[in-house]
Amino acid sequence: IGAEFSFKESREHPALYGDDPAEVSFTFSATFPEREAVRVIDDQQGVDAWYSRVDFRGSIDGIDTGIEGKALGGAVDEFEWSFLRGRMFRTPDEAVVGVTLAEEGSLEVGDPITVRTARGTMDLTVSGLYREEDNDGFVVQVPLESYRAKVNPLVRVRSYGLKLTDRDMAGQLIRRVGLAAGRDLRVSTGIGGPDDSIVLFRSVLVSLTVILVGTAIMNVLIAVLFSVRERRREFAIAKVLGMAPGQI
Repeated sequence: IGAEFSFKESREHPALYGDDPAEVSFTFSATFPEREAVRVIDDQQGVDAWYSRVDFRGSIDGIDTGIEGKALGGAVDEFEWSFLRGRMFRTPDEAVVGVTLAEEGSLEVGDPITVRTARGTMDLTVSGLYREEDNDGFVVQVPLESYRAKVNPLVRVRSYGLKLTDRDMAGQLIRRVGLAAGRDLRVSTGIGGPDDSIVLFRSVLVSLTVILVGTAIMNVLIAVLFSVRERRREFAIAKVLGMAPGQI
């Protein structure tokens, strides 16, 4: 029952479990112009808000583990991120870090960090600790504005996360964007049934429950049968003494 409740909550509120809060995500081809991608998204009805994302790799001074970085732009505050402490960044000099990375580096809200990449460094302040599904939480999210100013001013955004006014419009939205963007478009969605990992885990859980219940029933039956066999002589003596079967 607890697992089923968790499955249901993970689909209705994915951010609580570290999932991408976007209801629909698009990744355009490398040759598709960024300005055109933004125009296509802005032209769609039913889009309540969107954010852009650039992925990068790097490290943080004082922490040996490498990080997965995400530079985010757009209306990031409009999405439901799951924070253990703190909040989403609001200024170009702030960043949020995954909980596991924060524990690894003993980071807290308000601590300064230096994010290093192959192209440059960013001096930022931790504004929040959030749950992140990717790379066991060794993730840092930074403002896209800071990434372009201090690391790579020519970076091209390809990935966008969308929040919808009406989830039932997701199919129509995907078809319209697909027609506008052409073949080179990847789509993922957080709407609908559970993903394959949840389905597999649920199947395993049901199988284990059936096995445990079956084992318990067999143990009860075996215990009763052995008890009867061990007391057969007592039952026979009771019958000889005149006791009825119901009394035995």
